[in-house]
Order: sequence, then structure tokens, then C-alpha cells
Amino acid sequence: MAMGRMLGRTGTPITCNFMWNGGSLLGFLFLMQSISGLVLSMRYSPTFELAYGSIINWSNMVDYGWLLRLTHVGGASMVIAMLTLHIGRALYYRVVRRAKVWNTGFFIYGLSAMAAFLGYVLPWGNMSYWAATVITNVLGCIPGMGSKFVIWLWGGECLNSATLGRFFTLHFLIPLLAWIIVFFHLMSLHAEGSSTLFFEKVAQDTSNLSMESLSRDIMGCMMVVMVFMGLLSLHADWLSHVENFEPANPIITPPHITPDWYFLIPYAVLRSVPHREGGALALVLAVFSPWLLSAPRLSYMAAPKKKAMQFLFLVFLIINLSICGMRPPSEPYLMACRVLVLMYMLIVLNFTK
Repeated sequence: MAMGRMLGRTGTPITCNFMWNGGSLLGFLFLMQSISGLVLSMRYSPTFELAYGSIINWSNMVDYGWLLRLTHVGGASMVIAMLTLHIGRALYYRVVRRAKVWNTGFFIYGLSAMAAFLGYVLPWGNMSYWAATVITNVLGCIPGMGSKFVIWLWGGECLNSATLGRFFTLHFLIPLLAWIIVFFHLMSLHAEGSSTLFFEKVAQDTSNLSMESLSRDIMGCMMVVMVFMGLLSLHADWLSHVENFEPANPIITPPHITPDWYFLIPYAVLRSVPHREGGALALVLAVFSPWLLSAPRLSYMAAPKKKAMQFLFLVFLIINLSICGMRPPSEPYLMACRVLVLMYMLIVLNFTK
């Protein structure tokens, strides 16, 4: 009963609008991904020889199998995109002082990105194979045990059926862990209250769970479904790489190895440092530096113009880092990556002031 009363008492300020629907939309997308992934796993074969063929068989031989597969593939990108917007709204309105809410949300984002990356590898296309080879090789920079850990993860000297089986298992376990952290994220949010449009913590003028908020959530979910189905109908493979329409080939390397779009920024950071260990260190700093934003000294109140300029500059850096991650590792893109990474670190640290 106490848990039910806590869940029903959302404490949402009455000034909130559709920008505060991100949590409910993410819950809907998480549920959609869980159900579609469970169905897809029933005909998937996690072996080097059969993985790619099982995906093709599902798309061509099962009624509406192509739609279910593309829904799951596109849903992964939708989850990452919605999480990015959700975090961006929290950052813009300076609500990251709620350490429990921010930290659990940060872990949810990280786990979702890991699950999406593992799912990107599972179809076993040629780009997926080589992108996984590059990303997992970063773990070889761990002092003392890096090389042994990579061989253990691969189950051999290169990616093989053992690697694919482990990735398939982790692709199931990580979302389960994410669901658990989502529960703690909700508990922390209900305990500490939501943010407002006025960049300050409000103790009164809040609304409980009502038909108005539910109808707003349902309308948001319907809009997401309409946009999502429209994109699938017009551009079914709009996020796929051409090389992924060929099965994995350890002998033929794609001309330009590029991960999926949500890993373009870490990939750009990794390439910006010539030394492998230095690139790995820069990657760790770039990924975990947003965690510092829950520092106690971060203020709710900020000069609106200064706050808006900081946020827009951060968006500018993120977009340009993504563009550099798509380009070949040559000049002038490498130099641009180094400058952008340095500016990114400085602006993130400036948010903690």
C-alpha cells in the first residue's frame, strides 16, 4: 500500500509540459524492445556460421519477420535518442543536483548503450564484426591483464562463435539489470520530486497521477509510434551500413570501419589520441566526466543566458564530434577531433561550477 501511494504521488509540478514525458516514452520503448527481442531470440542462432543466415531467414521466411526485426533495430536507436534528449532536458534545467536520480539515470544510459552495441554485433554482418573487433580491443589497454581479458572475452585469438554466444547472453542480461535500475530511478524521482520550468526545486503546486497526465503520456507514445512507423515505411534501413549486408569476413576489412551512430563520439575520442593507451584513457574520461555533474556545488539557479549558451555550445560539440567520428582517420578530421575533445572536457567541467 505504501509503495502504491508513493508511485501514485508523482509530485510533478503543474508547470510541466510534454518535455517531461521522456520517462514514460522511454518506459514504453524499453517494453517494446524487451518483447520484440524475446520473440527474435526464438529463431536466432549465435554461431559464426549460422548467425547471419538466421537473421536473413527471419526476415524473408517469417510472416512480418522483417517488420519485427526492423522494429527492434530501429527501437534501439530510438531508445538511445530518447535517453539523450531526456538527459539533455535534465542538464538544461540544472536538475543534476539530485545525485540519486542523476546517477541511476547515468547507469541506465550506459547499460542501454552497451546492450545496443551488443545487439549491433549479433547480426554478424561484416561492419558489425570489425567494429566489435576495434571496440573490444580497447579493453587490451587494461594494465597487467588487458590482453588476457580480450582473449577470454573473445574465447580465442579473434572473434568467433564463443564470442557471439557470450554477446548474446550479455544482450539479455544487461537489459534485465537496466530494468532493476529503472525501478530505483523511479523510486529516487518520486522521493526527491521532479524539476520545473523555473530551474528551482518546488515543494508545492504539484500534481499526483491523474487522467490528464496519463492521457498526455498515451498521446506521446502514439506520436512516437507514428513517427517510428513512418520512418520504417519510408527508410527501412536508414541507419544500416552497406557492409552489414554481407556476412562477417575476418579476411576482408571494410574500407572505413564505423560503429553505429551512438558510438561515434567515443570512437572519435578514441581516434583523437595517437597512442592506444592514451586514447583509451581519453575515452574513459570523456564517458565518465558527465558523472561529475551531480557534484553538490552545482546550483539550481543559473543565469539563463549563460546557461543557454553553455548548453548550445555542448550540443554543437556533440554534433561535430559525431561528424568527425564518421569521417576517415586522416587530416583535417584528426586535428578537429583533438580540438573538439578538449573543448568538450572543458565545457562539461564548467557545468559543475
